[in-house]
Amino acid sequence: MCLLQNVNEECSECGRVKFWFEKSKFSLAGVIKDSWRNSFVELISKKALEDHVDLVHNITIEKDTHNFNTLEDFKLWKETIEKQTTSLYVKNTGSKSDKTGGTIAYFYCHRNGYYNTTGDKKRNMKMAGSNKINGNCPSKMKVYEDIESKVTVEFTKTHVGHGINLGQMKITREEKEDIARKLENKIPIEAILDDIRNSVNEKLEIIHLITRQDIKNIKVEYNISSDGILDTNDVVSVTKWVEGLRNRKDSPVVLFKDQNIFDEDLYPGMKAEDFLLVIMNASQKDMLKFYGNDTICLDFTHGINAYGFDLATLLVLDDRREGFSAAFILSNRQDSTALKLAFAAIKKHTCIVLQKF
Repeated sequence: MCLLQNVNEECSECGRVKFWFEKSKFSLAGVIKDSWRNSFVELISKKALEDHVDLVHNITIEKDTHNFNTLEDFKLWKETIEKQTTSLYVKNTGSKSDKTGGTIAYFYCHRNGYYNTTGDKKRNMKMAGSNKINGNCPSKMKVYEDIESKVTVEFTKTHVGHGINLGQMKITREEKEDIARKLENKIPIEAILDDIRNSVNEKLEIIHLITRQDIKNIKVEYNISSDGILDTNDVVSVTKWVEGLRNRKDSPVVLFKDQNIFDEDLYPGMKAEDFLLVIMNASQKDMLKFYGNDTICLDFTHGINAYGFDLATLLVLDDRREGFSAAFILSNRQDSTALKLAFAAIKKHTCIVLQKF
């Protein structure tokens, strides 16, 4: 858990602390007053700021190191940290390459820095106020991604100079996608708002402050029409829906071969115009692993839409000998070629060997 230390008052030993980013070099610089020598000391690095906070204000800067197998794993962890600490971590500059071929990126607390206006006509500050605290928060993430896409994060956990301000936060990608799915299913905006507000328990979160306009913005961002579809082009709409499912931590997508894709290595025997989608959620996976060595059935449903797609449902028999759907296979062809690919993907996904397949 990150630490939030509120140091808004004027520093009693070094006078008024002021830092700023030098635009030409994107480097942190600042000046503090040294009361012992009545002189000025220039802070030219984040390290100097951390030392000052530690020595002068007796606030320990806590740091952790985390390792992730993929960049997506890091992003999911980052979103969790942001939600837990009610803060955001943003990049002020692009990623940089190092000698080993990897890249380094820095994500800083979004409250860090000064609100700055340029030009003769100053832009009116938004009603919620600026994110910036007119000071510096040391919390940051130094993210290194190596040539094998593995990620190492040096995480400075401690926040200084601000408290929790829900009004400056954004909802997470997962929350956006959940709202988008409801909009796709033609659930009215007012019903979505009611569900969100009824979910408030002991802790108020940013999602509970969402407005009708926020949901309209999500509708535009995800290109959802008034009819509740992701795109007026049905093929594009399905692709967007599947990609949204794939981005979920508990993604139920086992295999997806989209139309207009031809790859004999990945999808042997499948033509460019063929479509194949295999869906299995966590509960279905558990049921297949538990009952899969007994009896497995396939149930076909034909003519479910105007595109010639058929649905095959993979069923297992539970202890009551009742059928339980373990996976769904949607395709324009339900022959041995498509089913063989689907079964191979299911076996790989569940990590079990089934003689029935």
